[in-house]
Amino acid sequence: MFAQIEALVAFADAGTMTAAATRLRLTQPAISKRIAQLELDLGRTLVERSGRNVHLTPAGHAVLREVRPLLAQLKAALAAPVEGARGRIAIGVSDSLLASWGAELIRAASDELPVDLEINAHRSPAAIDHVRGGEYGMALVAGQADIAPDLEVIPFAEEPMIVVPAKLDRTSFPKRGPIRLFTIEEHSATWRSVKRRIADHPWRTRIEITQRVQSFVALAQLARAGFGHALIPWGVARALHLRQQDVVVPPRPLLQRPISIVGRPGRLRQETMAEFCQRLTRAAQKWFDSGDLSPPRS
Repeated sequence: MFAQIEALVAFADAGTMTAAATRLRLTQPAISKRIAQLELDLGRTLVERSGRNVHLTPAGHAVLREVRPLLAQLKAALAAPVEGARGRIAIGVSDSLLASWGAELIRAASDELPVDLEINAHRSPAAIDHVRGGEYGMALVAGQADIAPDLEVIPFAEEPMIVVPAKLDRTSFPKRGPIRLFTIEEHSATWRSVKRRIADHPWRTRIEITQRVQSFVALAQLARAGFGHALIPWGVARALHLRQQDVVVPPRPLLQRPISIVGRPGRLRQETMAEFCQRLTRAAQKWFDSGDLSPPRS
């Protein structure tokens, strides 16, 4: 029954049978067969078709509310290290973090720690879904503290957001009037957090978003090519070897995006996981204090 429940959870998280099959590395008919068997075993209809779409029934939602916590606990128990053996931690990391400073911080935190890491790159919501489903022990993601109200969210760091001017020409960046920017997609965790902070700070200069792109690296490259000014995290700019003299800091107060550690409370407090998170936090503090991730000055 474990495999059947896992299929139902994957369908609920992924939204379609095909996407659930991709997540579990199965075929779509195999997912459908497992859910059908679960319906037979429980004597309830868990999914129903509406045209070409498949949806959870109220009974399906009720079953998920009951089994999700149990499934996550079971996966955490199975992942717990045997005494005397190396531990293993599966983590999800926002792709923009892993593509910039995240990889080095994770390496610094895991050095000499008796643990094998499985590192996965995702958008923040997807990484959180894997934590929620028990596949990952924790996630390091961009976003506010309310990104996962059902999980424990630990504030980790504040990363400055900077502007890459078109063709790296700082003189093209307006000193007055509205600032027109390219930035990340509207539904990303970073933009939701940055949008709130823009609204909360009474800047005299109005920021106008003229185009959205799904990748910070792509945004920086578009700016380099002269398509427009791009708003990206400072860590991504550093990873692309942009210098402080190449970029512009938006109007004060400093615009930052929050970075958080997300996990299930019981899992984050397990000895190996707790030590890894502590080391990760200390490594971040060291980097910020040393200036590696400190905001550039215009």
